[in-house]
Amino acid sequence: MSVTISVVVPTYNRAHCVREAIDSVLTQDPPADEVIVVDDGSTDNTQDILQTYGNSITVLRQKNEGAAAARNTGIRHATGEWVAFLDSDDLWRPGRVAVLHRDLEDAGDDIIGHTGDVRFTGTQQEQGLFDLRGWQFSQGGAVRVTNIILKEMTGIFSIATALRRTIVLEEGGYRENMRIYEDVALFYALALRGSWLFTGDILAESRRLPGDAEALSFIERNHPVEAATAKVAFTSSLLERDLSPAQRTLVMKQTSGALLALAAAEAAEHTGSHRHTAIASARKHPSALKGWLKVLPPLLLGRLGYKISLRRHKAFTRS
Repeated sequence: MSVTISVVVPTYNRAHCVREAIDSVLTQDPPADEVIVVDDGSTDNTQDILQTYGNSITVLRQKNEGAAAARNTGIRHATGEWVAFLDSDDLWRPGRVAVLHRDLEDAGDDIIGHTGDVRFTGTQQEQGLFDLRGWQFSQGGAVRVTNIILKEMTGIFSIATALRRTIVLEEGGYRENMRIYEDVALFYALALRGSWLFTGDILAESRRLPGDAEALSFIERNHPVEAATAKVAFTSSLLERDLSPAQRTLVMKQTSGALLALAAAEAAEHTGSHRHTAIASARKHPSALKGWLKVLPPLLLGRLGYKISLRRHKAFTRS
């Protein structure tokens, strides 16, 4: 079966690196069917660079609304059955599109997502995403995962992911009201819609460029209350959907953990609401005993207790 692939590249004030990102897409063999670059209101000379590509890419420009809105604009204009993504400060590895054709041409209609490994570069030590997660997927092929929500969805990156476009549109696309975890929220929802394919092939590089301390990935560090609040919101929303018992247990654990992280952030910023949030975390946990044991250290010990409890929560969710 023929596979059609659209590529969406959102960009905002990335004139210093957007050319490298686009070139890593245009040099793919075989090529993607279309490349859509969405300029999210850049104020630098990004548009000058994009114009040099002529008809090789489709350029869409909008007012600054954020990465999620830019991706959604690209998805709505795409014509391919599958839509793949690349951020304008990252790179695709050679062979990325070939892997999609290899794995998707014989994929059934129940396959709604395809993802692979990512290499982190520009840091003191280069690492692979799957190694960090402890995931074992072979290179040279893909494995069907039928219950993807039981894996840690924060381990999936948009830059190494392709999605069935019609399903994404049915789910409303990326969450535009979120500055962080907008991709995780979408992937959680898509996990309930069908199976995914996982490959151990490294498909993309996530780069940390000099002077790029304002990237969205730093929001979790710079605005921990906002980040934790966002995670509570999208994990809680999943509890309103039709979940299997195993799925509901996992989502409750993650919601409880998100509430605990929010309580820790609130305590650090002295908002005065951390005790109430910690108690909510205990009540949300699927095991009443584990829930209360988890929040007792922070309630009694403060910041040190939060660190202990968050480590325990990670152990619970990975078990």
